[in-house]
Amino acid sequence: MTQSSAPVIDIRKDLRGAVFELKAFSRRGFFTMVGLVGLAVGTLAAAVVSLRFLIPNVTYDEPLVFKAGLATDYPVGSTTIFSDKRTSINHDVDGFYAVSLICTHLGCTVRWFQTDNMFRCPCHGSRYLRAGVRFYGPAPRPLDRYQVIKAPDGTLVVDRGTLVSRNYRLAV
Repeated sequence: MTQSSAPVIDIRKDLRGAVFELKAFSRRGFFTMVGLVGLAVGTLAAAVVSLRFLIPNVTYDEPLVFKAGLATDYPVGSTTIFSDKRTSINHDVDGFYAVSLICTHLGCTVRWFQTDNMFRCPCHGSRYLRAGVRFYGPAPRPLDRYQVIKAPDGTLVVDRGTLVSRNYRLAV
Protein backbone atom coordinates (compact mmCIF):
# COMPACT_ATOMS: atom_id res chain seq x y z
CA MET A 1 0.00 0.00 0.00
CA THR A 2 1.32 3.35 -0.97
CA GLN A 3 0.90 6.18 1.31
CA SER A 4 0.61 9.65 -0.19
CA SER A 5 2.70 12.03 1.71
CA ALA A 6 1.21 15.47 2.27
CA PRO A 7 3.64 18.31 2.51
CA VAL A 8 4.51 19.07 6.07
CA ILE A 9 3.59 22.58 7.11
CA ASP A 10 6.15 24.17 9.35
CA ILE A 11 4.39 27.06 11.05
CA ARG A 12 7.59 28.34 12.64
CA LYS A 13 9.26 28.62 9.26
CA ASP A 14 6.24 30.49 7.80
CA LEU A 15 6.17 32.90 10.75
CA ARG A 16 9.89 33.58 10.42
CA GLY A 17 9.36 34.37 6.71
CA ALA A 18 6.52 36.80 7.49
CA VAL A 19 8.59 38.60 10.13
CA PHE A 20 11.49 38.87 7.69
CA GLU A 21 9.19 40.45 5.05
CA LEU A 22 7.90 42.97 7.61
CA LYS A 23 11.45 43.93 8.55
CA ALA A 24 12.30 44.33 4.88
CA PHE A 25 9.44 46.85 4.39
CA SER A 26 11.19 50.10 5.21
CA ARG A 27 9.92 53.44 6.36
CA ARG A 28 10.62 54.86 2.90
CA GLY A 29 8.50 52.10 1.34
CA PHE A 30 5.64 52.88 3.73
CA PHE A 31 5.58 56.59 2.85
CA THR A 32 5.86 55.77 -0.84
CA MET A 33 2.82 53.52 -0.53
CA VAL A 34 0.87 56.20 1.39
CA GLY A 35 1.78 58.79 -1.26
CA LEU A 36 0.66 56.54 -4.11
CA VAL A 37 -2.65 55.77 -2.40
CA GLY A 38 -3.21 59.51 -1.77
CA LEU A 39 -2.43 60.30 -5.40
CA ALA A 40 -4.87 57.63 -6.58
CA VAL A 41 -7.66 58.91 -4.31
CA GLY A 42 -7.07 62.53 -5.41
CA THR A 43 -7.09 61.56 -9.09
CA LEU A 44 -10.31 59.59 -8.65
CA ALA A 45 -11.97 62.52 -6.82
CA ALA A 46 -10.92 64.96 -9.55
CA ALA A 47 -12.30 62.63 -12.23
CA VAL A 48 -15.64 62.32 -10.42
CA VAL A 49 -15.95 66.10 -10.00
CA SER A 50 -15.01 66.66 -13.66
CA LEU A 51 -17.63 64.18 -14.85
CA ARG A 52 -20.24 65.73 -12.55
CA PHE A 53 -19.50 69.11 -14.15
CA LEU A 54 -20.53 67.72 -17.53
CA ILE A 55 -24.01 66.77 -16.28
CA PRO A 56 -26.33 69.83 -16.41
CA ASN A 57 -28.05 71.03 -13.26
CA VAL A 58 -31.51 71.20 -14.78
CA THR A 59 -34.68 70.83 -12.80
CA TYR A 60 -37.49 69.14 -14.61
CA ASP A 61 -40.27 70.84 -12.68
CA GLU A 62 -43.42 71.67 -14.53
CA PRO A 63 -43.89 75.31 -15.56
CA LEU A 64 -45.72 77.68 -13.26
CA VAL A 65 -48.05 78.85 -16.03
CA PHE A 66 -50.78 76.54 -17.30
CA LYS A 67 -53.88 76.74 -19.48
CA ALA A 68 -57.10 75.94 -17.66
CA GLY A 69 -59.50 75.67 -20.58
CA LEU A 70 -62.10 77.96 -22.07
CA ALA A 71 -63.92 80.48 -19.92
CA THR A 72 -67.22 79.05 -21.12
CA ASP A 73 -66.34 75.72 -19.44
CA TYR A 74 -66.87 77.28 -15.99
CA PRO A 75 -70.42 78.17 -14.98
CA VAL A 76 -71.00 81.02 -12.52
CA GLY A 77 -70.65 79.75 -8.94
CA SER A 78 -68.33 76.89 -9.90
CA THR A 79 -65.16 75.79 -8.14
CA THR A 80 -62.82 73.67 -10.24
CA ILE A 81 -59.90 71.89 -8.62
CA PHE A 82 -56.60 71.20 -10.40
CA SER A 83 -55.04 68.89 -7.82
CA ASP A 84 -51.89 68.22 -9.86
CA LYS A 85 -51.29 72.00 -10.04
CA ARG A 86 -52.48 72.60 -6.45
CA THR A 87 -54.80 75.31 -7.72
CA SER A 88 -58.52 76.06 -7.72
CA ILE A 89 -60.34 78.24 -10.22
CA ASN A 90 -63.48 79.91 -8.98
CA HIS A 91 -66.04 81.74 -11.09
CA ASP A 92 -68.50 84.12 -9.50
CA VAL A 93 -70.58 87.00 -10.81
CA ASP A 94 -67.56 89.36 -10.63
CA GLY A 95 -65.29 87.11 -12.67
CA PHE A 96 -62.60 84.44 -12.34
CA TYR A 97 -59.96 84.06 -9.67
CA ALA A 98 -57.46 81.32 -8.87
CA VAL A 99 -56.77 80.18 -5.33
CA SER A 100 -53.67 78.29 -4.23
CA LEU A 101 -54.37 74.96 -2.55
CA ILE A 102 -51.19 75.19 -0.46
CA CYS A 103 -52.03 75.70 3.21
CA THR A 104 -50.33 78.77 4.66
CA HIS A 105 -49.60 76.93 7.90
CA LEU A 106 -47.17 74.18 6.84
CA GLY A 107 -47.68 73.75 3.10
CA CYS A 108 -50.08 70.81 3.03
CA THR A 109 -52.50 70.53 0.12
CA VAL A 110 -55.96 71.59 1.24
CA ARG A 111 -59.02 69.65 0.05
CA TRP A 112 -62.29 70.98 -1.29
CA PHE A 113 -65.50 69.82 0.38
CA GLN A 114 -68.42 70.61 -1.92
CA THR A 115 -71.05 69.80 0.71
CA ASP A 116 -69.61 72.33 3.17
CA ASN A 117 -68.48 74.78 0.46
CA MET A 118 -65.04 75.11 2.08
CA PHE A 119 -61.42 73.99 1.91
CA ARG A 120 -59.97 71.93 4.77
CA CYS A 121 -56.35 71.20 5.54
CA PRO A 122 -55.92 67.50 6.39
CA CYS A 123 -52.79 68.09 8.46
CA HIS A 124 -53.75 70.53 11.21
CA GLY A 125 -57.39 71.39 10.57
CA SER A 126 -57.25 74.88 9.09
CA ARG A 127 -60.42 75.77 7.23
CA TYR A 128 -60.89 78.23 4.42
CA LEU A 129 -63.94 79.64 2.69
CA ARG A 130 -64.38 79.21 -1.06
CA ALA A 131 -62.55 82.50 -1.67
CA GLY A 132 -59.55 81.27 0.37
CA VAL A 133 -60.30 83.28 3.52
CA ARG A 134 -59.16 81.47 6.67
CA PHE A 135 -61.81 81.22 9.35
CA TYR A 136 -60.54 78.40 11.58
CA GLY A 137 -57.29 76.72 12.58
CA PRO A 138 -53.61 77.50 12.99
CA ALA A 139 -52.99 78.95 9.52
CA PRO A 140 -51.69 82.52 9.89
CA ARG A 141 -53.29 84.00 6.77
CA PRO A 142 -55.65 83.29 3.86
CA LEU A 143 -54.73 81.15 0.88
CA ASP A 144 -52.72 82.90 -1.82
CA ARG A 145 -54.29 84.01 -5.07
CA TYR A 146 -52.75 83.56 -8.49
CA GLN A 147 -53.08 85.72 -11.56
CA VAL A 148 -55.63 84.61 -14.16
CA ILE A 149 -55.55 86.08 -17.65
CA LYS A 150 -57.45 85.37 -20.83
CA ALA A 151 -55.30 84.29 -23.78
CA PRO A 152 -56.04 85.54 -27.31
CA ASP A 153 -57.55 82.14 -28.17
CA GLY A 154 -60.09 82.50 -25.33
CA THR A 155 -58.51 80.09 -22.83
CA LEU A 156 -57.89 80.97 -19.22
CA VAL A 157 -54.22 81.02 -18.27
CA VAL A 158 -53.17 80.73 -14.61
CA ASP A 159 -49.76 82.06 -13.59
CA ARG A 160 -48.82 80.41 -10.30
CA GLY A 161 -45.66 82.51 -10.17
CA THR A 162 -47.58 85.79 -9.84
CA LEU A 163 -49.53 86.47 -6.64
CA VAL A 164 -52.36 89.00 -6.80
CA SER A 165 -54.47 90.85 -4.26
CA ARG A 166 -57.62 89.43 -2.72
CA ASN A 167 -59.81 91.78 -4.81
CA TYR A 168 -58.41 90.61 -8.14
CA ARG A 169 -60.95 89.14 -10.57
CA LEU A 170 -60.73 88.51 -14.28
CA ALA A 171 -63.91 89.92 -15.73
CA VAL A 172 -64.96 88.06 -18.87
